[in-house]
Amino acid sequence: MKEGLITVNFVGSNGETTKSMVIAPSNGQPREFNEIVWDRKRTLEEFRRTLEARDDRGFEAVMRALDRLDCWVEALGQLREEPVPNERLGAALLSFWISYGFHIAESLNGDLILVDVLKYLLPAYSGPGLRLYRGELAIRYQRVVYGISWTPELAVARMFADRRQHLGEGDGVVLQIDATPSMIVTGPGEHTGYLGETEYVMDPRMIGDAIRVPI
Repeated sequence: MKEGLITVNFVGSNGETTKSMVIAPSNGQPREFNEIVWDRKRTLEEFRRTLEARDDRGFEAVMRALDRLDCWVEALGQLREEPVPNERLGAALLSFWISYGFHIAESLNGDLILVDVLKYLLPAYSGPGLRLYRGELAIRYQRVVYGISWTPELAVARMFADRRQHLGEGDGVVLQIDATPSMIVTGPGEHTGYLGETEYVMDPRMIGDAIRVPI
């Protein structure tokens, strides 16, 4: 066998090899990121590239650059310049939101451009109305300010409410809402099912006078 090739053997329950596969490892080197020297143009380009590539390591570097340059809204806004909705790009954005939601939400500081971009890129939600819950900061609830991530799992919402206090953010409460389809932007993405959180993205501007009960 040529040097550098790798043989992968598939073994059955009886211990016998059922299949073999020879593969060649990639010669590509891991990409290095030096986001400290990026300007806004380079940062916006890398934001789009890492989204399309679903490059977690690259996206972490991009987030540091976006924070330094304070251009999160601009980075997300460029995705609405797509000539047509792009479901693949929307799914990638949703995936990164699920992975880095706390950081992204803090960086956006209440700006709902992420909701608008997801509405543009993804097909409209077509499922039924649902009873959803959210673990929210008590002070935000008192100010009638709500986040965009909700779940039909009460235990998950309670976990997030408890975690806020453990992280030193303040007291948490669990909110309940009977959401109409028009309030829901999109259903669970691929990562949220894996995490067991069953996350639905809601548009807080659509909640209006819907029942919101801390439980």
